[in-house]
Amino acid sequence: MRFNLLGPVSVGNGGAEPVPVQAGLPRTVLVMLLLKPNRVVSAEELAQAVWGRDRPASAAAGLRNHVSRLRRLLEPAAAARVRTVAPGYLVEVGPGELDTEVFVDACARGRLALRAGDDATACDTLTQALSLWRGSRWPTCPPGPAPTPMSCGSRRPDCWPWKGGSRRNCGWGGTRS
Repeated sequence: MRFNLLGPVSVGNGGAEPVPVQAGLPRTVLVMLLLKPNRVVSAEELAQAVWGRDRPASAAAGLRNHVSRLRRLLEPAAAARVRTVAPGYLVEVGPGELDTEVFVDACARGRLALRAGDDATACDTLTQALSLWRGSRWPTCPPGPAPTPMSCGSRRPDCWPWKGGSRRNCGWGGTRS
């Protein structure tokens, strides 16, 4: 399984091409759940992301409907990962299945390699991390304050300060984006 937030939101199974999750409230629910993988996101927090201050009186029923729609949009294996757990919902994500986590891990490994003077490993690792980005950021971000520093592409520059130190050894003369 592969969950992608670094660019257009998509979900893939095995080696198959990831399926984009089209704009709408079910995608907002998925993004919010993936920002806190394997942790319960309260119905209150999801309702805030979906409706903001304009929450309808029927928000609880509406949220259940959006989660149900999300499950129908996903392949069965991915849909089974979206679970109802009091007081809200969670998405089960295994190691290496969420691109944002892979990105952060690769940046950390690249930074360590650079500090150790291993420019070749740093270059390979940081290039691999940056290749996970499939566009500048999600087409839309949940309303309200960003739930994590990763939201809306804010962590992409994290790789550049470390990569800049090995830019000459990577064969890059200028800035990449």
